Amino acid sequence: MIPQITTAIYPYLHEMWRYRWSALLIAWVVAVVGVIAVYSLPNQYKAKAAVHMDTSTVMRPLLAGLSVETNPEAELTVMTRVLLNRETLLTVIRETDMDLQAGSEAEKEQLLADLSRSITLKYDPPSKARKSISIFEIIYEAESAQQAYRVVSTLLSILIENTLSSGRIDTIMAEEFLDEQIAEY
Repeated sequence: MIPQITTAIYPYLHEMWRYRWSALLIAWVVAVVGVIAVYSLPNQYKAKAAVHMDTSTVMRPLLAGLSVETNPEAELTVMTRVLLNRETLLTVIRETDMDLQAGSEAEKEQLLADLSRSITLKYDPPSKARKSISIFEIIYEAESAQQAYRVVSTLLSILIENTLSSGRIDTIMAEEFLDEQIAEY
């Protein structure tokens, strides 16, 4: 059995040995071209923050049947608009020192447009397993790891500030509403 396998493989081994220098030259050329191609690619860094939001508020059970229910998807759509509006993006540009790169107003507008295109916001609605927990992701790609981190961190801070301020306002309004209802009864 072994002599039959050797006899079947021998012609292939002989041809490979005969063209060994050609194969070595081709392997070197492919390796050099591959190394040049890899080193010519620009660096791309991606920063991503996942925020777990509880869309059911503490006041929802208290206000059941007394007030209009809010839609969590609508709230997150509003948050997306708030995060990608011009003022927020200008704040991100200022806080991450990206405005130092822009000399003229036209360069600043281009920087604003590029930032808006580079930010990706994803929303994963609540599922049966997560009940009322939504996952909101902020993703940004840049040529610098520090810049990508700073942009996502700034956007996350803005999101948290807006959520806390909205929560305070909602709590105050709910409290006033309950006080009015108690006064009526």
